[in-house]
Amino acid sequence: MSNTINNTGENGYSIQSIDNSGVELSGASLAEAKLPRVIGVTSSDGFLDLGAVLNAGLGIKQVEDINQGIQGHIYSRENDVFVLRSPVGTEYNPEARRRAITGILANAKAWEAQTGVKLTEPDNGTVLFANAGETLSQAISRAFYKEQTNALVTMLSSGALKSFGFENNPELQAIAKSVEQLDSKNLSYEILKDLGVKTPDTVNLISSNFSESQLSGLPDKKFVIKADGSAGGIGVFTNQGAGYSKDELQQIVPKLVEANKLGQSFQLQEFVQGQSVGSIALFDGQGSFSLSSFHKAIEKNGAYLGTYWSKSFEEQYRDQASEIFAAISSDPALARLVGPIGFDAIVSAGELSVIEVNPRVTGATPIPFFRDKLEGVSDFRGGGFRMESAKLDIGITIPEKYFENPELLTQSIEVANERFVSEIGERNGAQPIILPQGITPFATSKVLFINDTEEGTLRERFVEVLGENDDKVKGGQ
Repeated sequence: MSNTINNTGENGYSIQSIDNSGVELSGASLAEAKLPRVIGVTSSDGFLDLGAVLNAGLGIKQVEDINQGIQGHIYSRENDVFVLRSPVGTEYNPEARRRAITGILANAKAWEAQTGVKLTEPDNGTVLFANAGETLSQAISRAFYKEQTNALVTMLSSGALKSFGFENNPELQAIAKSVEQLDSKNLSYEILKDLGVKTPDTVNLISSNFSESQLSGLPDKKFVIKADGSAGGIGVFTNQGAGYSKDELQQIVPKLVEANKLGQSFQLQEFVQGQSVGSIALFDGQGSFSLSSFHKAIEKNGAYLGTYWSKSFEEQYRDQASEIFAAISSDPALARLVGPIGFDAIVSAGELSVIEVNPRVTGATPIPFFRDKLEGVSDFRGGGFRMESAKLDIGITIPEKYFENPELLTQSIEVANERFVSEIGERNGAQPIILPQGITPFATSKVLFINDTEEGTLRERFVEVLGENDDKVKGGQ
């Protein structure tokens, strides 16, 4: 999907492409030669209210401290500039950088061996680390030159536009305004309600004006508590997945407000019992969209842990999801949205109840991103390859030895795939593939398991192999 919206004057731009990795923006015309892209994925894009994040017990001094950018490796390609930030204190540590580079090489080798897709590595592109004291956003700005590079923007927010030097473009700022309204849990609830989209009963509150008397008029239902400008389960309180009664809210909400764990504004959302799900669609900036994915969310106490997609499950709810995206695109201000737009919902009694909107690349986006590559992957693997399911786990620990030998990850994946096939079978062309978004020695890694079972059998075999000694892995036992 591609189009050109504006390319005139000093602040002109063109949209080179739109896919499930985001929007490729350029200061050059669409007709000019393809330029290398700057790939810098910031996890903090979805956090509009910093207070709720900084007081969530993460041990960070600024919200940008959560950004490393390694999950963006999946979206890179040859000749790109891939921007990373090591944890504070390791920026100039040669050993830390060596291990990080080894992880990038290992991931690139694993992708090419299984899919033929070439990701950025030092030999075919540029890997740029943030300097000491520099945020990932600042490093992205340093890497971007309008006449020499394009920008892959995973969320068209005002902050992203500033990082890439497009902050003075009025059309892009208008899109950013709509994006940030949808990303606000409080504002998106009002927008969805006005559009006739089914949502749980919700009460929006302002922390500075909060009083306990505001809880007295609540209906006799259970609720969850959500900070307005947070994401990824941070600032979400579910009472261990059971919801809070009215009496329980009167006990906990004042404490959360006083501790500034809800930020400037928050909402009390009716607790709906059911399956947590999500959906993603690509918007073209002209009021049209195409559905990319409908999937199950894997959560614990409101925190996102991963995603499970299957072709059969998606087919059950494709029409309902499309109706919701059609309602969003019917709003003139939202029709200009461009790139991947998602929503989270609860399936209750066969109906979707939307609980929030995510106008950006999300944790679930790697699944539709890989689906876009199926034709090329099938050709690379000799034809006949099918994708029936996928499981994404955001919490895989990659042992230290994989940052010493860049060949070991591919070897381990081959062993895990072989064990899975021996146990489950290929299921008529639905062969297993294991694809990390990017592996890091500094935190857990996000890994995509293609054609896994819903129980996570392929994931289990992979974790099993990760823990084995090198000789056993290399021997394929």
